[in-house]
Amino acid sequence: MPNYYDNPALSHSRLKVIEKSPAHFKYALDAPGIASDALKLGSLVHAMVLEPHTVEGDYVRVEKIDRRTKAGKELWAELNESDKTVIQADMWKTAESMTEAVIECPEACAMVDEAITMNSTEVEFFWDDGRHGFKRKAKIDGLIQDSIIDLKTTTDATRGFERSILKYSYHTQGAYYRDAIRTAGGKQQDFRIIAVEKTPPYAVAIVRLSPETLDWAKEKVDEWLEKYTWCMNSGSWPRYSEMRNFEIPKWAGGQDD
Repeated sequence: MPNYYDNPALSHSRLKVIEKSPAHFKYALDAPGIASDALKLGSLVHAMVLEPHTVEGDYVRVEKIDRRTKAGKELWAELNESDKTVIQADMWKTAESMTEAVIECPEACAMVDEAITMNSTEVEFFWDDGRHGFKRKAKIDGLIQDSIIDLKTTTDATRGFERSILKYSYHTQGAYYRDAIRTAGGKQQDFRIIAVEKTPPYAVAIVRLSPETLDWAKEKVDEWLEKYTWCMNSGSWPRYSEMRNFEIPKWAGGQDD
């Protein structure tokens, strides 16, 4: 089966970059991606929680390597030549603690168990967007009877996570995923995020985005799709073009919030 990430269809993670500017989108599309430590941790936690049978084949745990030394650099290079993702021992331990926290959260564990039982974890969708004339794709962490579920790692699973939803476009991700499942006749209506913190005590929270919230987010997705279509048809990928007014923040002007 072809690798999901090799398929050129448009994903949400790609599309959302166009919010910054079409030029940023085009650059991200052409530039090779480099997996950060945060992405590696998130990927490993996903595997441990949702597809534990894949961990041994996709990841390799190594003790701390001093990449400042010649020997350390050579060993690191050798390990990274394999198809497995190299994870240092301290990150691996963190991932195990986060996974345990998700399993120990009754609500999160119930959703994960249901998705695994339904054989609906890491579900891939590919479809033709007839309205815009291009192919789209989505890879969804899990589907349960009524909901789309997604696992996120975070520094703050409480009020700070509400800001993360907008900052990282999790709301539009939910709307994009709902588009995907509807192409296959899926009926899931809401989007439930299992947010697990990356530091002790590895607290877990469940955040639900309602159908109404996803309807609102879909307007933004449709706006991005229209912009992408225009850029593709015109061959133009403009940078910033609008003048913005700067308003003095209340905190800087001595005003109360």
